[in-house]
Amino acid sequence: MEEILIEDVEESFTTRDAFNKAQSLFSVMQRNDWDALYRRFKGSQPLQRPHENSDHEQNEEKVEEYGGDDDPMVSQFMDELLTGSSANKWILCADEFNILLLHVATSNDSDKIDKLLNIFLHMKELESSGRYSSGPNADTFAILLNFLEKFPSTSSIAYDITKELIENFRVINDKLSTEIDNEQNKQKSIINEECLHSAMRILTKRLDIHRAEQLMNISLSEFGEGVRVSPNLFEMMLLLYKCENLQDKALDLTKKCIEENNTESQDLERFLYNASVWPKYKRDGSKIVLGSYLDRMADILDYMKSQEYFVSIRIWKRLLGLSAHVARTESESNWSTVHRCCRALISYEDFPKKFNERLLLLGLLASEKIRDPQLAADLICHSSTQTSSEHGMDSMRWPKVVTSNARVAISPKTYMKAIKLCIDSGFPAQGERILRHCYQINLPPKVLSDMYAMVLAGYVQNGDTKNVENLFYNVKSRSITPSEAMYAAYLHHLGANKKHEEVMSVLNSMLNGCNNDDVMPGISCFSSSILSAIKSRNYEDVLTLEKMMQEKGLEHNASTLQGVLIANARLGRSLDILDVIDTALRSKSPMDSSTFMLCLKYLIPEITDKCGCDIEAIRTYLRSQVESNPGISHEAMELSKSLKNCAREDGRKSSKINSHGMGEKNRNLAWRSAVRDAVYLSKVLRRSP
Repeated sequence: MEEILIEDVEESFTTRDAFNKAQSLFSVMQRNDWDALYRRFKGSQPLQRPHENSDHEQNEEKVEEYGGDDDPMVSQFMDELLTGSSANKWILCADEFNILLLHVATSNDSDKIDKLLNIFLHMKELESSGRYSSGPNADTFAILLNFLEKFPSTSSIAYDITKELIENFRVINDKLSTEIDNEQNKQKSIINEECLHSAMRILTKRLDIHRAEQLMNISLSEFGEGVRVSPNLFEMMLLLYKCENLQDKALDLTKKCIEENNTESQDLERFLYNASVWPKYKRDGSKIVLGSYLDRMADILDYMKSQEYFVSIRIWKRLLGLSAHVARTESESNWSTVHRCCRALISYEDFPKKFNERLLLLGLLASEKIRDPQLAADLICHSSTQTSSEHGMDSMRWPKVVTSNARVAISPKTYMKAIKLCIDSGFPAQGERILRHCYQINLPPKVLSDMYAMVLAGYVQNGDTKNVENLFYNVKSRSITPSEAMYAAYLHHLGANKKHEEVMSVLNSMLNGCNNDDVMPGISCFSSSILSAIKSRNYEDVLTLEKMMQEKGLEHNASTLQGVLIANARLGRSLDILDVIDTALRSKSPMDSSTFMLCLKYLIPEITDKCGCDIEAIRTYLRSQVESNPGISHEAMELSKSLKNCAREDGRKSSKINSHGMGEKNRNLAWRSAVRDAVYLSKVLRRSP
């Protein structure tokens, strides 16, 4: 294009006439509500009308000379502009050009794409000729990019304009760094949100990470001063990072988004939720390692919480679910992240409304892996909003409370699992917290009775006399019928403290129905009572208790059988020992390795004296005896085979085919067979010279 001189313009077209015509044209356009037109075209803010803050207010009366509402005037002016009328080009500034661009973009012309590009080229030519106020600004790029990205045929043009936009800012930045007072460059560097979003959408579709990063840097630099860089813009950049699995950059981007949008709670929440979700596989199909990313994402959320930024509860729940999946499939170290998420969820006031059984089960797993039973208790005790506080409440007084999460159905098995976790970890006090909660939400009495027994057994294991007695003696005051397991735990507690007389008193009161609860002693109560008699060296009482068991029709378990064997041995009744073992074998009483070793000690003491409790050592000894004493070869080898089978069953892990119950049955059968073979061998040894 040939260079245009001001002198040539003044000669060919008077500036006054051109100005009046332009003012009349824009007056017509403004009456057609260009603000609404801009909003229709995806604009968030109306463009500044050309007549506002104009230096030509004194000429407004001239507008009416050309002020008809005829659309042909617009078309005529457009034609003059596009056919090269230099006077019109010199009269218009960037904002007026932008209105013309909007007019063309919303028209029904078939060639409007060409017209838009021609106007854009005119603006660039004017800018290159020194007319900087007529050059493209941020609104110009926003209009063009918004329009061109809609059509597949023009997407490449939109991409080229986006690259030009970014390159212009890069060049301007270089100039501003050396020409501080260059107001023209500073004016040109103005950018707005709509322009940023349009350009970022185009770069995201093209997966152009390099230029997208440049655009983000522009928006966060001094060019973007006063412009809101919304979370939507950060989300598009995050999508690009996810496509290339750039986790470190995504985390840095998240921190920047928080700094820029800490007051935009809703949009920031959506960005954080998307940031907490990461693809499981790369584009080439290989698996992505997520453990470190999720852990550092939790660090960011913890930081926000410490700075009193708003973090939605659903973000923590989402992070918890992903971390639990990674902990199961990738690395168990991520259970610590699950633990942190659970702790964060508990701190929310509306946590009871978001509480569910899946969350509780994940929390229990994390508690077990991290060995923090208090987390399990906290999750359950914070799962409902209560009218009275649990803290500072005497364990003897558990008032009923009103809860606000009745819609959450937590199975009793889950509560039992949580209590068992606390007991197994050695923290029965946390189990009692869960028991108190279950009592307050009115679980069935039978379930509560079983829970009482578990907590009571936990306190017994810890030797906590005060809490054992508090729980046991206040069960009836809470309208809960004691169970046989609860009595067994209490008897075990008394026996452990060498209070055998009290043990016998409680047992007799149960047998005579003096407790008014219809609870009769079972094998667990007799097991605790026999243990108490052994500890207090009342061996006659052991035999008395065995007779009581026989009268009640109860068969031995491993514990009672061992107690009776010890009592007969201490009383010197060796013949009775064999009778007790034969009776236990005929009744198919359960036996384990301890029972076998005790039987072997009394049947063939020389084996245990030489080999101890080492199964392999015993088998080696038996094989050596076969060589020196062929008369016992059959019985000795049968016992050796039985012990080999016992070792195999003890080492077998539970599976879907071999469940825990079936495994226990097979182990009992194997050890019972070994005891039977030991009896046969002992009889052969007695007969041999």
